[in-house]
Amino acid sequence: MSSVSSSPSAFSRNKSFKQDVIRNTMKFSPSIWGDQFLIFNERKDLACEEQRAKELKEKVRKELVIKGSIEPTQHMKLLELIDAVQRLGVAYHFEDEIEECLKHIYVTYGDKWINENNLVSTSLQFRLLRQQGFNVSSVIFYKYKNQNGNFLESLRDDIHGMLSLYEATYMRVEGEEILDEALEFTKYHLGNILEKHICSNDASLESQIYQALQQPLRKRLPRLEALRYIPIYEQQDSRNDDLLTLAKLDFNLLQELHRKELSQISKWWNNLDVLNKLPYTRDRIVEGYFWILAVYFEPQHSESRFFLMKMCNLMILFDDTYDNYGTYEELQIFTEAIQKWSISCLDMLPEYMKLIYQEILDVYKEAEDLLEKKGNTYRISYTKELVKEYTRSLLIEAKWNTCRFPLYLLANGYYLVIMLSYVHRDDLVVTEDTFKWLSNYPPIVKASCFIFRLMNDMAKRKDERERNHMASSVECYMKQYRVSEEHTHELFSKLLEDNWKVINKESLRPIDIPRSLLMPPINFARVSEILYTGGDNYTHAGKEMIDYIKSLLVNPISTFDVSNKLPYVRDGILDAYFWILVRKDQACEEQQIKELKEKVRKELVIARSIEPTQHMKLLQLIDSIQRLGVAYHFEDEIEECLKHIYAMYGDQWINDDNLQSTSLWFRLLRQQGFNVSSGIFNKYKNENGNFLESLSVDIHGMLSLYEATHMRVQGEDVLDEALEFTKYHLRNIIEKSICGNDVSLETQIHQALQQPLRQRLPRLETLRYIPIYQQQDSRNDDLLTLAKLDFNLLQELHRKELSQISKWSISCLDMLPEYMKPIYQELLDVHKEAEDFLEKTGKAYRSYYTKEMVKEYTRNLLIEAKWANERYIPTVEEHMSVTLVTCAYAMIIAKCYVHGDDSVTEDTFKWVSTYPPIVKASCLILRLMDDMATHKEEQERNHVASSVECYMKQYGLSEEQTHELFTKLVEDSWKVINQESLRPTEVPRSLLMPPINLARVCDVLYARGDDYNHAGIEMITHIKSLLVNPLSPLRKRLPRLEALRYIPIYQQQDSRNDDLLTLAKLDFNLLQELHRKELSQISKWSISCLDMLPEYMKLIYQELLDVYKEAEDLLAKKGNTYRISYIKE
Repeated sequence: MSSVSSSPSAFSRNKSFKQDVIRNTMKFSPSIWGDQFLIFNERKDLACEEQRAKELKEKVRKELVIKGSIEPTQHMKLLELIDAVQRLGVAYHFEDEIEECLKHIYVTYGDKWINENNLVSTSLQFRLLRQQGFNVSSVIFYKYKNQNGNFLESLRDDIHGMLSLYEATYMRVEGEEILDEALEFTKYHLGNILEKHICSNDASLESQIYQALQQPLRKRLPRLEALRYIPIYEQQDSRNDDLLTLAKLDFNLLQELHRKELSQISKWWNNLDVLNKLPYTRDRIVEGYFWILAVYFEPQHSESRFFLMKMCNLMILFDDTYDNYGTYEELQIFTEAIQKWSISCLDMLPEYMKLIYQEILDVYKEAEDLLEKKGNTYRISYTKELVKEYTRSLLIEAKWNTCRFPLYLLANGYYLVIMLSYVHRDDLVVTEDTFKWLSNYPPIVKASCFIFRLMNDMAKRKDERERNHMASSVECYMKQYRVSEEHTHELFSKLLEDNWKVINKESLRPIDIPRSLLMPPINFARVSEILYTGGDNYTHAGKEMIDYIKSLLVNPISTFDVSNKLPYVRDGILDAYFWILVRKDQACEEQQIKELKEKVRKELVIARSIEPTQHMKLLQLIDSIQRLGVAYHFEDEIEECLKHIYAMYGDQWINDDNLQSTSLWFRLLRQQGFNVSSGIFNKYKNENGNFLESLSVDIHGMLSLYEATHMRVQGEDVLDEALEFTKYHLRNIIEKSICGNDVSLETQIHQALQQPLRQRLPRLETLRYIPIYQQQDSRNDDLLTLAKLDFNLLQELHRKELSQISKWSISCLDMLPEYMKPIYQELLDVHKEAEDFLEKTGKAYRSYYTKEMVKEYTRNLLIEAKWANERYIPTVEEHMSVTLVTCAYAMIIAKCYVHGDDSVTEDTFKWVSTYPPIVKASCLILRLMDDMATHKEEQERNHVASSVECYMKQYGLSEEQTHELFTKLVEDSWKVINQESLRPTEVPRSLLMPPINLARVCDVLYARGDDYNHAGIEMITHIKSLLVNPLSPLRKRLPRLEALRYIPIYQQQDSRNDDLLTLAKLDFNLLQELHRKELSQISKWSISCLDMLPEYMKLIYQELLDVYKEAEDLLAKKGNTYRISYIKE
């Protein structure tokens, strides 16, 4: 190994550098991409696609698992699925599954494939197993030879088989003559098929043959193969649509990530100001990133790509400095500085070299700091040594004036790139042994570098000769062995194939390192095919290279089909114009929700650790979170906070002089199941045992106490009294308008008296509370925005579900004419669907319990029908024993648990089946409220006697008295629910919510009549609010419409700025005039064309020319006409 002197004399001789030296320079063309990738506008709708991709991955994963366990006769389908998964570019999601499937096939068949009479099948099995490292024998292909040892000529008629065999031959290793012969045989016949257009009727197959002859699968980059294969797979009748959709979504999601990375790298490059400070070097940041993507494209290797990209660009600076600009004297100093690797060397370098030296120190320092945290700093020391060796080799190249052929030395930089690719890998397979393995130049790495070196030199020889570059390997070989350039190229082509055989051989099991670590050298060899076939596409990107980059980094794959039939095109000029004005505000907001959730979560964590005197703020935050409908995101945090407060205070609240604070503390802890004593409220009574009349002045305190009373259980007289006391005074406040100008407070009191918090549905409370919270000065704006966004996203989900349910129901109506058959059939189907799903997770018992409850439900419905038929009025006891079942609440509650998480066990269903008090109370509330609302109507239609009728008859009560009794029974049932919610509970707390919420919905459905059968205005409003009309957070409002809405509001504010108000009005009117003018011009432009030409195609063509001409004229003035040529193409 060569060395460079490290004596200080080398530095001391060069205290100053001549500025007038004649440098060996070549001016490289500027980047064709300009600043195209500098700015990255992140899409806001990615969360939808990510979720869809996640669901599809699970479906495909199940397909692989299922197909991996099928009959051997079906194993060909498994191989076809694996081949499609790999070629569509999504195999990285299923590495373990693919490994298991192919291992199973290898163990099952060894070298004897079950379907060896089928050339397509045999070749596919051979190729996939070899790719996976299983050393299946190529002897299997002797079956396809005749007695003379030649391949059967009849095979040429099996075009798919020939293509499959051709691809399989590229997995050959040294000494496999049969595969060498098979390659020549298939290449000849496939070429003949193209020349004679034998498969001219199958354009897709013809295209595949042409592309295979240009570049076989083994040498293709996975990302480019995915791009190529997606449209081919899309045309196959046997395609898996889930897999196809996943491939498209995954391609686009990766493209978005890669564009973001390229933007960040471009900013780094721009900040270095290389173009101005080092104008002699190549600006090929985009092409360089394409190169890095070839090595690693998967999302988990993002950190590796950043480091590798920075280092590769620095290596380009090294290369151009040594080859193209630096004097030998300067290069000596720089090389010696790299050997020392110290910031102290910086001042000894010429000015232009300082940037490069400083940056490599910085990049390594940054990497070292990161790796230190993970205990992986050893990785840096290995690559540092290779960087030093690399610069020593570059110095030798710069010195050479005679021609030699030591390719191991020329390939040195490529070794470095491969080693650098492992530095930031986070998976556990990378160890220090990996770097020791790399340091020994193993055959697969040496072969990969050899391929890159040869391809590079064959492509760049003429360019480098023109700029007096050191002799290339082509030139060296020609001179050393006295052969022609043509002969040298033939030899190099043979050397390339031999090195691919080495790569194939070194990929077979057993291997020195984990299989995943072989991919960088393999992909490194593959990218050389793209960069250097047909010229130097790195330095001078041709059309094909530009297309590749655009496909991978600019143009997403369309995930839907668009009709090209003109009759379906809308005349939407006004819609389009409006859409252009508002498009920025229409993006999906899952990412923002995610960020806001984290902010609110941090608020809760911080609030828990504050001083006890500040705990009231924590309770207010929790109350707001719950009432704004987003508590389901923070269940664990809320539990921890309230547990902390309960453990700290027990029954003695720190701020018990404050009625509002004490009542909130009591309500929140009771809601969470902590059995705090209601005795604390006795403090607010006088000596006579009555609540203090002075409390009536504290309106917020009274409202808070009123809400707290609805958490009472049986026997809590103090809360019963508090309810009557607060109810009386709150009504008085409303009647006498004591709240005055505080409309918000008055509204809250009115709504509370109509329906207390405990009995409200969470979604309706969210809708009601958002505008109240919005007006509070102490509001948390992150929480408010989260609540609005979350409400709208849930609304979209619920609308989608409702749409699906509606379609399901309608399809059944048309299915069968007999009215009962669709009911029965659908019941069986729904349960079968659930049963199949539950069986896979070992939870089939859940379906059994609900079936039994359905049977019980129908048996009791039959009893009701018999009573109705016989006009029998049962006793109250008989009625309740049947109708508490036929109200179906217990069955519905059980069904709520069917697809629940692991907190639901078989004991849960046993618990529901016994009608525990909380379930019975929920059923009783529904039964009584339903009957009070529907009693009269059901009498008219000869329905079975209601509980109202039974009570009236049995106890001789009037309807009014019965209603009073039922109202009391409903309140008592709520007390039971409250009691059963207190800890300890029989089942996990989360499982208590279905019976509680089902009781709550009764208040909405039946408090003012039968809103289920005859939806009133309020019910219609509720449904529209929850399922139709999204909330309009300020962020989502159109700026122009918000201006129109806000101007009159601002005008009424005393604190307004009149200059600002006047400006807003004038500006609105001026913009309106401008927009009307633009719209008029667009409309005239469209209409004038309609009258101009009658033929439908002329309109389109003429207008396209006109628009481009207009743009071209404008760009010509700015010297930017190149932009039009790109989009024309």
